Amino acid sequence: MPAFQAPYKASVNDFNKASEGKDWASIAGMISRNFDEVELSLRDSGLLVATLQGDVAALQGDVTTLQSDLDTAEANITALQTHVTTDEGAWTTWTPALTSTGAAPVMLAAGRTGRYKQVGKTVHGWGRLTWSALGAGEGTGGGTYRVSLPVACSALYVTNQVIGGGNVLDSGTASYILGLELVTQTTALLRLSSGAEVAPAAPMAFGNADHMSYFFTYETT
Repeated sequence: MPAFQAPYKASVNDFNKASEGKDWASIAGMISRNFDEVELSLRDSGLLVATLQGDVAALQGDVTTLQSDLDTAEANITALQTHVTTDEGAWTTWTPALTSTGAAPVMLAAGRTGRYKQVGKTVHGWGRLTWSALGAGEGTGGGTYRVSLPVACSALYVTNQVIGGGNVLDSGTASYILGLELVTQTTALLRLSSGAEVAPAAPMAFGNADHMSYFFTYETT
C-alpha cells in the first residue's frame, strides 16, 4: 500500500512532536487522518478485489460460451458426417430377376445376386445371374433375356438407351462383352457386340457355372 505508508510515517514524526508538546488536539487530528487513510486504502483494496472478481466472472462466462460453441461445432460436424454418409448412399443387396420374351427361364435365387446404391436421383449398381442347377430345377427358357433394375429409371430415358454394360461368361472358355439397353423403366436387355441379344443359345448354349453380369448407372424419378 505505497500511497498509505508515506503519509503514515510523516504522521508518526508529527505525532512524536505533538506528544512532546502535549498538543492533544493535534494528536487527535493525526489519529483521525490516519484512520481515514487506512479506511481509504481498504476501500481501494475492496474495489480492486471486486474488479478482479468481476473479471474472473467474465472469464468464466467466456469459457462457458466457448464450451457451448465447441459443443455446437461438434454437433454440426456429427450432422455433416451423417449428411455426407446419407448423400453418398449405402450399398444395398438386391436379387435381380431373369425373364425372357419367350418361355420363362427358371434360375434359383441363390444364383441371382446384386448390389446397388442411390445417391440423390442417381442409381449405381450391378447384377450377376449364374446357372448352377440346369436340368435339376433350373431351365434356360426361350426367346431373348431381360434383366431387372433395382429402382425404376426416369421416364426421360427411351427404349434401347444404353445405361450400362457387362459380360457373359462361358465358364472356362470365353467371355463376351455386352451393353445394357433399356426396355422398360424396370427392365433391360443384354446386347452382345455382334448386335444379337443374349438368349438361351446366344452367345453359346448355357451350362452350369456360366453367368451373365451387368452394371448400370442411371437417373431415377
